[in-house]
Amino acid sequence: LEKGKTLMQAGSLDTAGVEIRNAMQIDPKNSEAMYLAGLLIEKGGEDYRRAFQHFVKAAEMDSGNLAARARVGRYYLLSGDMPKAEESLAEITKLDPANLEGRNLRASILAAKKDIPGAIAEATDILNKDPGQVDTANFLAGLYMATQSNQDAVAVLDKAIVASPKNTALRIVRAAVATRMNDNPAAEKQLQEVIVLEPKRTEHRNNLAAFHARSKELDKGEKVLRDAIVADKNDVKRRLALLEYVSTFRSLEAAEKEARVQVAED
Repeated sequence: LEKGKTLMQAGSLDTAGVEIRNAMQIDPKNSEAMYLAGLLIEKGGEDYRRAFQHFVKAAEMDSGNLAARARVGRYYLLSGDMPKAEESLAEITKLDPANLEGRNLRASILAAKKDIPGAIAEATDILNKDPGQVDTANFLAGLYMATQSNQDAVAVLDKAIVASPKNTALRIVRAAVATRMNDNPAAEKQLQEVIVLEPKRTEHRNNLAAFHARSKELDKGEKVLRDAIVADKNDVKRRLALLEYVSTFRSLEAAEKEARVQVAED
C-alpha cells in the first residue's frame, strides 16, 4: 500500500494501481486502499460512478477515513444534492474541524452557494497550511479565472507546480490560463511537460495537437501526432488520432492517403 501511495505521488498511476489492487487482495476491508483505488479510477476520468462507490465503501469500512467522507460529500455536491453534501461536511467537522479535506469540501460548498470571497479565503488558508493540496490549488485558480483574476490564478498555479512538479492536472489548468491570457508559448510549454510526465497517455498528445490546430499551427499539430506514433507504433488510438486530424484540418483525400501508408507500413 505504501509503495502504491509513493507511485501515485510520483505520477506512475498504472504501476500504482497494481500495488493498490494487490493490497486490496491481501486485505479486502482496508479502507485506505479502497479510497486510493477510488482516486485512481477518478484520475482515469472514465467511470466516476465507480469511483464514488469506492469512496462510499471506504467511508463505511472506517468512519474515521475523513478523506473518503469528504470525497463522498464532494460527489453529492457535484450531483446537486446540497443537503447530503452539508451533512457530510457536518460529520467531518464534528470529528476534526481542522481536517483539510473537510475544509476543501467547505470551500466548494461556499462556492456553490455563490459566496466566492468566502470560498477564496478558505482555499487560500488551506494552501497556506499545505501547499501540496493540488485539488485546492486547481479549485482556487478556477475561482480566480471565473472572476477574471487571471494573474492571481497564475500565481496560485505556479506556486503549486513548484510544490508538486509532477502533477499533470496543475499543468493542464496552467496551460488553460495561459491560453486565456494569449500566452501561447507558456501554454505550449506546460502541455509539452505533461507529455513528458505521462508519455503513455495518448490524450495528452491529442490535447497538444488540438492546441496547435486552434493556434493555426497545423504542421506542428500534425508533427505531435506523428511523433506519438513513432513513440508507440502499436497504439491504434494514436494512428486514428492522426487520421482524424488530417481529415479535419487537411482533407479527406489526404486522410485516405495516410491510411494507405499506414496499412503498407504494417
